Amino acid sequence: MVAAEAFKMAIQNYIGALATSVAFFAASMSGVELASELLSEPLIEGYGTYDKTVRAGETIDIEWVITKRTDCSGVSGRVWRGQHGFYMAEAMRPTGLKSGEEMRITIPTTVPEQAPIGELQLQVKGFYNCTLNRHDWFLLSPVLLVVG
Repeated sequence: MVAAEAFKMAIQNYIGALATSVAFFAASMSGVELASELLSEPLIEGYGTYDKTVRAGETIDIEWVITKRTDCSGVSGRVWRGQHGFYMAEAMRPTGLKSGEEMRITIPTTVPEQAPIGELQLQVKGFYNCTLNRHDWFLLSPVLLVVG
């Protein structure tokens, strides 16, 4: 009977060790994916500039410098933040930029009618679908504007 209990404990210890090994392996693979994602270059990066005072409702030409490293499909939308807690997110639309390094692009952009006087920040937010069931999110550097 003692031998049977010892055998039973050995099996339980083996199963426990096996389960722990599988868990560590799964965690290490997640860590590898995370490290890879953190160390790899972003799929898209860029910044825009505009150096004149703007008016609410005005259409301006923002000069962008963009590096896009993917041909995956995706969507993007403008996000506006301003004085007195102003916040507006435009609807997401399919992205249309081709891939390339440090592309200089002029994009006509309409300042929201509701934008209050003062500082206004524009960011472009979106994601690419390079992997099934996964969104690769991005957020371009803000464009700082002044509404007069």
